Amino acid sequence: QAAFTATLARFRADESLPDEALRYSMVALVEPPKSVVLAWSPGKPFARKASVQVLHYPSNRFWVVEVDLKKKKVTKLELRPTGTQPAVTSEEFTAAEEAIRAYEPFVKAIHARGLDPAYVYVDVWAAGDAELPADIAAKLPNGQLTRLTRCLLFYRGAKVDDENPKAPQNPYDRPIEGIVLTVDMNARQVIEMTDTVTRPVINESGNAATATRLKPLVVQEPEGSDIHLEGGRLVRWHHWQFYAVLHPREGLVLYDVRFRDHGVWRPIAYRLSLSEIYVPYGLGDSNWTWRSAFDVGEYNAGTLAQSLEVNRDVPENAQLIDATFFSDIGPSADNPTGSVDFPATLALYERDAGLLWTRTDPSVYDRDTRYARELVATWNCWIGNYIYGFDWIFKLDGSIEVKVNLTGTTLNRGTDAQPEASASKVGKDASGTLVSAPNHQHFFN
Repeated sequence: QAAFTATLARFRADESLPDEALRYSMVALVEPPKSVVLAWSPGKPFARKASVQVLHYPSNRFWVVEVDLKKKKVTKLELRPTGTQPAVTSEEFTAAEEAIRAYEPFVKAIHARGLDPAYVYVDVWAAGDAELPADIAAKLPNGQLTRLTRCLLFYRGAKVDDENPKAPQNPYDRPIEGIVLTVDMNARQVIEMTDTVTRPVINESGNAATATRLKPLVVQEPEGSDIHLEGGRLVRWHHWQFYAVLHPREGLVLYDVRFRDHGVWRPIAYRLSLSEIYVPYGLGDSNWTWRSAFDVGEYNAGTLAQSLEVNRDVPENAQLIDATFFSDIGPSADNPTGSVDFPATLALYERDAGLLWTRTDPSVYDRDTRYARELVATWNCWIGNYIYGFDWIFKLDGSIEVKVNLTGTTLNRGTDAQPEASASKVGKDASGTLVSAPNHQHFFN
């Protein structure tokens, strides 16, 4: 709240700055230099600052503000070069969809396919670096520097209110091929719509077939957990120690990771996190060539973290940790602090890990064996059709393993029976309607 209050006071005090139609793509603590952190000891004073990214969407201007949280005042205000764009905000997802639903060519194109516009799901993407056609850019005040989103269409086949919570629909299984809409997010209006091909929409529900019921598997710790959580963030487990924090951009960040070796805390890593996910699609179709997502930087992956559920995402012995982030519209009458709670978005749990090591006496065959155990720090996030899960696994032998779980739905397209080398057929309904999944890659850093 202090970051918002100081930022708004600064903007309102300067007549050259706007104080309405502001959007906040990021509010986060400024991390001190590593040297300062390592030299700090309890009782010493320390600076506490926040970085606030402010977008005035009507004028396409973007500032990065630094706020001294102790003094409650702005200490730095930087206007970034024209065309510099922060991540897509949640408010913009809604604004882009509203602009599309009010766009008559969209309505006509959906009706021409025999579909109901009310049942269409609009999937909003960051626009990538593909330029606008020159004739369209020439009509815009900001030209090629306009803040854009590009939007795909899928078919729910029913209203959201008609869904069964126990069998939720998956619109990503039913692409409406051939249409991409580009929205000017400065003016909040559609400026381009492609309508290149008409394909039947597959009739699959998107629901997974009922799986064989698993018998209960109970995790018990009759003497309690070996995980010790102090102050909500400091984690201690056997010889491991670290701080676990959910960051609005990168998601789970592990700070000051240490391992106790013969009584000495050895520093292993100063900061561990995901920094980016790059997802390029390999299809030559003009409606696809621009699709090269940066899933962390373009969407602030941490703000898309999902609440974890015991016995669905994590085992029953998991300890759940909450996070609090910012509202991208800032403080309001309904939310005066401008904060948003993200409950149970991090989890810590122990699990058995099979054999750690064993030795056998060659004369009498006696064995000396140790059973392994692991600490898992986990979170997951929903980014469009994909859901990413990240497990940071700490082991008794001093090693760390990172496991990425990629699930959700492939980004499908409506297609015909002709074979495509770069888009394998992955679905077919009772009427013979097909969908394919274009080749793509996921690069994690």
